[in-house]
Amino acid sequence: MIVAQGADERAALALAERIARELERPIRIDGHAATIRPSTGIAIGEPGHFDPDTLLRDADIALYRAKALGRGRAVVFEPSMYRETVTRTRLEAQLREAFEQEQLSLRFRPVVELASGRLFGFGTEIGWESAGSRIVPAEEIVPLAEDAGIVLPITRWALREAIDWLAEAGARLPAMPALVLELASSEQIRPELADELDRLLGGAGIPPERLILALHGPALSTATAGGIDTLQTLQARGVPLFAGGYELAGAPLTLLTGLPVSGITIAPALVSALDEGPLVPAIVRALVRLAEEMGIATLAQGVSTREQCAALARFGCTLAQGELFGPPADGAAALVLAQDVEHRNLIGPLPLGQPD
Repeated sequence: MIVAQGADERAALALAERIARELERPIRIDGHAATIRPSTGIAIGEPGHFDPDTLLRDADIALYRAKALGRGRAVVFEPSMYRETVTRTRLEAQLREAFEQEQLSLRFRPVVELASGRLFGFGTEIGWESAGSRIVPAEEIVPLAEDAGIVLPITRWALREAIDWLAEAGARLPAMPALVLELASSEQIRPELADELDRLLGGAGIPPERLILALHGPALSTATAGGIDTLQTLQARGVPLFAGGYELAGAPLTLLTGLPVSGITIAPALVSALDEGPLVPAIVRALVRLAEEMGIATLAQGVSTREQCAALARFGCTLAQGELFGPPADGAAALVLAQDVEHRNLIGPLPLGQPD
């Protein structure tokens, strides 16, 4: 903590930048170069209304926001952040209670092979309706679980639910679909994950290649050496790993060179912007071509229109999931869908034209 008397917002940000530059100088640890990218929260007291406890609280709230925006950021506290923090704290408590009372569910979204239109499997997401009857988006649940201290129990629960579903699908269907389970927190890449998955998959008689782990956000961008070791062990044991295209650029070089991935995911934000000018299609084409060069799959997420589907097919994207192929469903409904569409094209004819 640094107290700068008489500093305004501009001066405080300049000080934070100077401190960050000093801390970012490489240091040597066991023969390896390491850098620190500090996050900084700044609170500015009003003249005549200085309260140390409030100032510390506000700086901590700003620090939390800086960390959420990514490493190496400095954020100045604003009153709206306090209101958001109160709301978030309430949601964390509600999530903890919902998990303890078994009110969470695993939801399934169809994943379709673009070349054939056939069902490849399902993407999974955690479903939760909060006490205020608000359906909390799946991408918000893991960060909430991290802050509530329950991300590991929820991850273990999701793994068990996914593997139980695969076991039932294997018993009822001629061919077992694949499941894509997303990991978006570095905490989820724990050392015991590989052995735990071995035990669960082996006990249920499920081939490891039917459970795909899709890595997003901090699961890639802040992967530790121990996390990379865990991912390498999973890959060596036959569990396919998909990496988020967004995060590849910021992932550690040791991860990119030491972890052969089986696929790249294309984020919903990119898919939804495919018709908003030439830049996004060029980015998506580049990701697909990168995957082709590597000999791996591409999974486009958040596909909601036939136009998006057609563009992705033209680019050579391998797999797609999103509202176009159906809303998220519970496990029983997913099994029924898998039985109904076993030999059916889920897309229909697309105006593919020539590859761009």
